[in-house]
Amino acid sequence: MKTRREWAEAHLNGTYEDWTSVLWTDETWVEDRRHSREWVTRSTSQEYNADCVGEKSKNRVGWMFWSCFARPEKGPCLFREKEWGSKTPKNIARR
Repeated sequence: MKTRREWAEAHLNGTYEDWTSVLWTDETWVEDRRHSREWVTRSTSQEYNADCVGEKSKNRVGWMFWSCFARPEKGPCLFREKEWGSKTPKNIARR
């Protein structure tokens, strides 16, 4: 399916039994700083003030978590290590 909406429409009339056989998964990335942008507005005649500008880290520091559930059962919550390599079904299944 090309879009989530198309997938949802194709499965709109699924039975209870259909839905109990689905494994739902999700992942999230958590960073050690805020996800928002900071803006400083000043006129061209105002002086640049370094205290008003936040430093941007060259290296993203954060953690990836992945988990799943099916029907009433919860799956494991996995902390994703960099050493695992790319996110392929084979690499995920090994964990």
